[in-house]
Amino acid sequence: SIQLPTMMYGVFLLAQVSALRYVPPPLPHGIGSNGLNEQYHGDVHGVHGVTPAVHLTALTDACSSLHQHTPPSAIVLLGVADSLDSCVALASSHGQPTAHTSAKVPPTVEEGPDTTGTGPETCQSACWYRDPKNTSLTHACYCHVDPVWMPKPDPTVDSARLVWPCRDNASCSHNGHCDGSTCKCRAGWTGPACGELDLLPVDKAHFGYRAPSDNHSNISSWGMTALFDTESGEYHGWASEIEHGCGINSWMTNSQVVHTVSTSPFGPYRKVAEVWPVFAHEPDVVRGPAGEWVAMYSSYPYNATGLAHAACVNCTDGTPPPGTPNCPFQRGTPKSLGHPFRQMVAVAPNPAGPWTEFEIPGLTVGWDWNTALTINPDSSTVALIRGGMVWHASNYSDVSTWHAVGGLPQGPQWSEASIEDPYIWKDEGGVYHAIAHAFSPFYGVHAYATPSDCPQNWTDGTPMNWTVTGVAYSNVIVFTDGTNVSASRRERPHLIWDADGVSPVALSNGVQLAGQPNAPNTDGVTTLVQPLRAARLV
Repeated sequence: SIQLPTMMYGVFLLAQVSALRYVPPPLPHGIGSNGLNEQYHGDVHGVHGVTPAVHLTALTDACSSLHQHTPPSAIVLLGVADSLDSCVALASSHGQPTAHTSAKVPPTVEEGPDTTGTGPETCQSACWYRDPKNTSLTHACYCHVDPVWMPKPDPTVDSARLVWPCRDNASCSHNGHCDGSTCKCRAGWTGPACGELDLLPVDKAHFGYRAPSDNHSNISSWGMTALFDTESGEYHGWASEIEHGCGINSWMTNSQVVHTVSTSPFGPYRKVAEVWPVFAHEPDVVRGPAGEWVAMYSSYPYNATGLAHAACVNCTDGTPPPGTPNCPFQRGTPKSLGHPFRQMVAVAPNPAGPWTEFEIPGLTVGWDWNTALTINPDSSTVALIRGGMVWHASNYSDVSTWHAVGGLPQGPQWSEASIEDPYIWKDEGGVYHAIAHAFSPFYGVHAYATPSDCPQNWTDGTPMNWTVTGVAYSNVIVFTDGTNVSASRRERPHLIWDADGVSPVALSNGVQLAGQPNAPNTDGVTTLVQPLRAARLV
């Protein structure tokens, strides 16, 4: 078992928790505070004399774990090596691959390296299968040629990232600029390609939003969107909270949206009102062009009889007791209630309301879309939904202008990652960015779309083309007291911005610190807010 921090009424206790996900072992200098632990290891002679830097990472398998959407040509067998350094030497001198193999499972045959170029098909990582379960792969050296950086933990594999000189700002994920040959990242971002959030350790006294009930037991919540309000001088958040002290497995019957406030972007946040009652879930709140507050969330209007029949009750400490008969519709018993998820938009003049609501009928279906939006100065909006599909409206407040982008009923999905829970924003240069929860690996990823990637005519069936840069943060949460934990779930990402609205200061997530996803009776969750470097830690 491992000791994890839990909190009741603002006080952290120690609880014994077992059966957690694999915690990546620290490299010699310890786990990095963004959980990725990517560290410079040295330079190596590369193709045509170009010298890439070599980085090591705690997420040790950068090859065979790639998601099924990775092109078949992305993985190349370079041969057999006696160490990771030897594998790196093979990878750094490799040019274009001469055959194609599956990215889902490491290939078993491939012709040797052909050093014929330093373009996009040069190796981006080297993976040495030190002690794999499949003994036929022992000491095999693989090369990953796709620049999408999507490693995951595997104690049998050692990987290194080959960082080639940047070519332009796209090489820096549009989160920085290419300064000659090196990416210079803007505040809040780090990594050789500026695709990783520069997270700082979490102060347990400023955990985020973890509300106590009247009897001081924990109330589960699942992520929060938060914005600074210049009039009140406070941060206002909207969180999905699970009613009756129950856990995330009861979200379809017990979730409501609550309004929270804090004087600090990092919390602790306190609840001031229940805004949208059960069932309401997954709020995303942004500012409109006139300063109005605009929220999107999923809703279903239970009547009193239906709610009394469906709701989970008599839970304690954010999770139902084992064997409880009072939760008839937890996830898996049955898996789904089958009620529709109405996609709602609500507008208010200030954080306290009053809210004027309307529905987007085209997004009302039998599941939740995880919709997030950003609004332009002309009131047009770009929204992302589950899978990375795009919706657009020429005027967010005019229901008739909402439509899918890209010709399909809900628009095409991202090709490089299977995702949910997107969060979208637009930077001062007109580039759209998103972070989202990916299914493989089970971490957060970053993507961008430049103005040239956007349709000139949003209604003619042309898609919006997103480029996934790779893992932005892992499930490892590092605390200021030197402890760390690998959360079994870390989803619902939102960035929290400074008062200027330009500088990100924190990342918000719904997290499950113990148990396994969807397992019964261990589904207590909470909302974590983790600061970013360059933020004022107040």
